[in-house]
Order: sequence, then structure tokens, then C-alpha cells
Amino acid sequence: MSVWSSGRVEVSGGHLAYHRTGGEGPALVLSHGLTDNGLCWQRLADALAPNFDIIMLDARGHGDSSRMPAGDHDPAQDIDEAIEGLGLARPIVMGHSVGARATASYANAHPDRVAKVILEDPPFLPRIDAAAAERRAGKFRQQVEGFAAMSETDLIAMGRAQSPLWHEDDFPAWAAAKLQVDPNAMPFYAAPWQDSLSQITAPTLLIHGDSAQGGLVTPEIADEAKALNPHIVTVLVGGAGHNTRRENFPTICQRFRRFSACRPKAARSPAVRIARDVTSANVIPVLFQVETLAFVRQGRCGVWGRGHEGGRSQARRDRRRRRTDRGGVFQACAGLRGLSDEGPGPGPLRGRSGP
Repeated sequence: MSVWSSGRVEVSGGHLAYHRTGGEGPALVLSHGLTDNGLCWQRLADALAPNFDIIMLDARGHGDSSRMPAGDHDPAQDIDEAIEGLGLARPIVMGHSVGARATASYANAHPDRVAKVILEDPPFLPRIDAAAAERRAGKFRQQVEGFAAMSETDLIAMGRAQSPLWHEDDFPAWAAAKLQVDPNAMPFYAAPWQDSLSQITAPTLLIHGDSAQGGLVTPEIADEAKALNPHIVTVLVGGAGHNTRRENFPTICQRFRRFSACRPKAARSPAVRIARDVTSANVIPVLFQVETLAFVRQGRCGVWGRGHEGGRSQARRDRRRRRTDRGGVFQACAGLRGLSDEGPGPGPLRGRSGP
């Protein structure tokens, strides 16, 4: 791990602790999953730090952040207040598990405040009633009490046994986080998960693993998410379950870099104008002025070239017309071809999800 700064940012009724890489790149806010802490993003942050200013938040009830308040709590509001308190302008936001659910809710409530959204296997699950939620919360409290009775060494040994696909560097922060969890941190979602997606306008990448290996987002849920919002693309990560970045780290890094590199542009006036040659029976496409235009559509990035139609020969105009007719002006950008749910990226690892 490089030398990172750490601090606290005030939120309603408490504070959130954070670690920050710094740097001149775009801000990237990371929100961890249940029983983790901000440092559980360490491997990904190390890989991305040269290009991003990364802020790893400790969620309330986790890490060094304030304990859970009495009554209802909105983690999306904590993210909003932390981003505002740190003075971040339209960051990329990413979350894992319950952190992904909170990230989606934040981006849905404030669509103009984020540049891009990345959701790693959020708990997009059927709603449960209050009685079922209380039973689940009781089991969670027992689990946290079990963690508290263990040493970090014992927790690391348990993690290794349960998650053989994880890198050795993943275990220390994971184990330390288990001893920092508030027993009341289990969230309760009053609204269906669909309500956290419909208003997002930023490009959104939904990453999910194999449901047979512990992934929460099934192919059917991924399809429903895309149907709800055209800004969402999905990626099925092979050889991984719920903890996709820990179980197939190279693929997650690759997908993240591709997704973050392709920038959508606002709608533009048509770059190609059509003029009719009144002295000829043919319709001759004339490129008066073609500006460079990058955009994202259906998970692909395209680039328009430059051109100007002047006093060129008829032969050159004919060649230009033929290139236009067969789509020669448009060049497919291979960078985002993998951003679909058609299959996993290269080099999938095999195994099951971790704890």
C-alpha cells in the first residue's frame, strides 16, 4: 500500500472515516460491503491510484466511523454528505454489496452529481416484511458476536479456508474489519431495489458473478435492471460469486478501466449533411464539416473522423460516398466491447464466493 491520507468527514449525527490516495485524476468514491471497511478496497485502490483520486469510505457502523444511530438510517445520505463535505465534484461512485445498493440509491436521488456508477453485485433481492427483517438482523448480531470472540489470526485462517481464490493481501483488512462492526449494522430496505435505479442518468456498470457460486444478481435480475434504465450495462464475471473483485481481480480491473475510459457526450447536431447534386441523378453525400465525436451506445464507444469537402475531384467524392455508405466514417472502439452480459472476460478463475 502506498502512503495514503486518512481523516473524518462530518455527516448528520456523526462522522465517516476515510482513506484517500490523492492525485490529480478524477475522484473515485468506494463504498464497501457489509462487515468490511474502506481498506478492504486496498488491492483495487493500489491498482487504480496512478489514474484516480480514490476515497475509500468506512460506512457508518463499520471501521472507524460512527456507530449506528437509533431508528432509521439512510446510507445513501451519508454518501451524499461525505461527497459534499470533501468537496468532490461529480465523482465516479462504486460500491460492493450493500455499499452498491447505497451507491445506486445515491446516484438515483442525485443523478446530476455523479459522473459514472459502478455496482458490484448489489443485494437486488425480493422485499421482506418487518418480522423477517428482524429475524435476519438477529442472526447478523449473533454473527458479529462470533467475530468478536475471535482473534484476527483466527479470522484470517477462517477466511483462507472459506475463500481459497482470494489473494493473500485481501485477508488482513477483511479480518480487521470484522472486529469493528456494529452489531446493528444490518440494513433494512423499505423500498424495492427497482426504485434505486430508475432515475440514474449517468453511465452505469452492473457487475455480477455466478449465482451458483454465491452471486446475488441473477441473469434475470440483470436483464430487469437493463430494462428499467437504458444507461445500465451489465457484466457477468466468470469464476466468481458475490466477491467478484476478490475472486477474479484481473477481470474487474480490466472492466473498470474500459468503462471509466469511454466518455459519453451530450447529443450533438448531425455531423454529416446530405446535399443533392441538381445536375446529376445521383444523391451525393457531402461532408461539409465532420467534428470529432465520441459517444457510448449499447456498451460501445464510437469515434467519428474529421473531414471537409472542398474542391476535390469527382473520384475522391465517390470514394468518400462509398465509405459513408458502408459505415466507413464510424470506427468501432474495441475498448468497451466486453461491457455486456454476453460472457466473462479473459482468464476467469474458478471457485466459490468468500465470506
